[in-house]
Amino acid sequence: MSDPNALRAVLERLADLVDAHAEALEAAGDAGGDNFECEACTGCNACRFCIGCDGCERCSYCEDCADSVDSTHCRASVDLDGCSHAAHSRACTGCRYVTLCFDCEDCTHCFACVGLSGAEFHFLNEPLSRKAYFERVRALEPVLARLEAAGVRLSFEDDLDAWPALLDRIERRAGARGAAEPPPAAEPPAAGHAPAPAAEPPAAVKPPPARPRGSVRTVRRPRRLDGRGAGAQKPEG
Repeated sequence: MSDPNALRAVLERLADLVDAHAEALEAAGDAGGDNFECEACTGCNACRFCIGCDGCERCSYCEDCADSVDSTHCRASVDLDGCSHAAHSRACTGCRYVTLCFDCEDCTHCFACVGLSGAEFHFLNEPLSRKAYFERVRALEPVLARLEAAGVRLSFEDDLDAWPALLDRIERRAGARGAAEPPPAAEPPAAGHAPAPAAEPPAAVKPPPARPRGSVRTVRRPRRLDGRGAGAQKPEG
């Protein structure tokens, strides 16, 4: 079961990381042109198969993006350049499969990162193993999906301190809907038929044998950001 508290903690820490990276959106005034099979887009040019975008150029298969160029399969993101499969990200260049990332460059599979260059499998600017990265991201995806379903686009929100409050409001609303829905009633047995016997409780599952001491494979501690190689902070200027 997904834990909204985990995503709330990530949003609070991400707000601290972003700092000066938030900038105001500029609304595009023209209707755009040269687009192909786009829906509900405004101010876009030379885009293909996009939905609900604003002020983008040469993008394809993007949804709810703004002021982005040469990007594909991105959603709910702002000011992307040459990115693919980015979500809720802002001011990123050449990134792939990033979510909630800000001002990153040439990064792949990063979640809630700020100002990284050439990083891979990073979470809140810290490197993880591939397995650990996907475990943490998959645990948060259902909560993030509920935000999207409620129309929240985090990359468009300049008030970073409001992100946890947005999550709280959506979770309370989802909890209220769940409590209001009564459980389905059991159908009465048809005339002339005896009711079905109650299901027997499942047999107790035997716990697995205890792992002998010393059998756990040791895993190297991931290195921290040190200014060299993949995952280094982008140089200022």
